[in-house]
Amino acid sequence: MKKLFILCVVALIGLTANAQQCKVQGVVQYYHNEYIGHRADLGAEVMFIKYSSTYKIPNRQKWETYQDLVEKWIKAAYYHKYFGTVEACENAGFKLEDKETIQALGLELAVEKNDIIEKGLVKYTTLVDGSGMYNITLPYGIYYVLIKSKNRDLPTVLEYENRYHMVRVDLKSPTAVISFDFDIPLTDL
Repeated sequence: MKKLFILCVVALIGLTANAQQCKVQGVVQYYHNEYIGHRADLGAEVMFIKYSSTYKIPNRQKWETYQDLVEKWIKAAYYHKYFGTVEACENAGFKLEDKETIQALGLELAVEKNDIIEKGLVKYTTLVDGSGMYNITLPYGIYYVLIKSKNRDLPTVLEYENRYHMVRVDLKSPTAVISFDFDIPLTDL
């Protein structure tokens, strides 16, 4: 009877431990060109930083502002193929002065990214395979997900060699999908 009770307790602990894990998967790809379309971002890194209120990094607001401005810059550059510079910027909601803001934020975020890596805040990392997919099992919790492209870059201090994208997620179910498409290469205005 005692052995049966211990076996039940061990099984229950095992079920509880499994229930507190989230299988995260997704696709990371980049836009190659208008003829080929999107391709798998083979070798891209997906890094998970466990949220802690004691850390002051990553600065989510700065990342979101930077990413929003970069998205508008890329849109304006794309529209520039069809319109003049002023019309392209207006249609994308981008101002030429925003390039200075992007560069300044890029510098701050490059320092922050290095701090994140040097302080060992990246707790889990996985690579994107040839089909563009990744999967990893993580404990429940709030994470910052930092995706580092292998095949895209931008002319900013932060993304001179690789594009980055950061998002905050709350993993509280057995499965989650986090995917990202890196956009078209930037041709300046």
